Amino acid sequence: MKNTKLSVVSALLISALLLSGCDSKKRVVNNPLSEEEVIAYVQDQIYKETGDEVTAEIDSKKQLKVPAWPYAADSLKVKDAHQYFLKITSNEYNDLVASATYKDGYIVYDKDDPEGSVCEPFFSDNYESCKGFYCVKKEFTEALDERFDDYRIYDDENDDTGLAIFICSSDYELIDDLLSSFKDISIKYKKQEYVRYGVYIYKDEQVFKSTDFERFKNVKLDHTALTPGEDGIRECSGKKVTKLAFDDGFYKDFFTSNGVSGAKGTYDDVDRDSLKYYVFWYRGEPNAFVDLHTPSIDLYGVK
Repeated sequence: MKNTKLSVVSALLISALLLSGCDSKKRVVNNPLSEEEVIAYVQDQIYKETGDEVTAEIDSKKQLKVPAWPYAADSLKVKDAHQYFLKITSNEYNDLVASATYKDGYIVYDKDDPEGSVCEPFFSDNYESCKGFYCVKKEFTEALDERFDDYRIYDDENDDTGLAIFICSSDYELIDDLLSSFKDISIKYKKQEYVRYGVYIYKDEQVFKSTDFERFKNVKLDHTALTPGEDGIRECSGKKVTKLAFDDGFYKDFFTSNGVSGAKGTYDDVDRDSLKYYVFWYRGEPNAFVDLHTPSIDLYGVK
């Protein structure tokens, strides 16, 4: 018991000494910006990074806190220094919105460093990645408009850089041409944002028109990933979904035969006569077209 008490006391003394050492450091704000200057600085930085003119607005700000010492969980406030959280809106596309953070710089003084160590202002933003995702979705929509009168395109609630597209057609060439354009678009913006996408392909127009695709937004996963086709179809239909076959890429034989031929793999124990309709789920992403990689397609039956 005595040894235990001594260990606890020793630990407390060591902690106190460490904290007192941190407290001996003096942190002084260094050339803080006014709110107007922060806004101007952020707009200028994004223009330098991307060539885009944007409008920045301060959503909120708080007093700057910095680590008591490197890698410490404890933090100390810096008087008159602030951290700003900003909303960034593209002047070209008013529905392209991103965010940014700006932190004032400060100087750390202590007895071993009387001249002080300068900590530069900090700035970060996600404008370029948001623009990449925005442009992919915009050009996907334009590609869909050229080919379809009725379709759905949603942000995937389970994947920050995912899209879900619902179309209806039995025209292989039309769909193949669409998927080819999706491929080119996703690769085009890959460096700005890596966008994954799932394309749900229906052949039955009556089924397509009667399906509540808004329900897709209700699918919630316990991890971050593109929503699996089976989950999306089940949520939208409210029915039992069974995987029938799968393949690499979108091939005519597989599509026109409903997975009976040309499949890389099938599940023969499924009674096809019990199914009401089929849905194909094509999964694409930029790296699916690099080297020996291929996109994938699954065929599902709905009861």
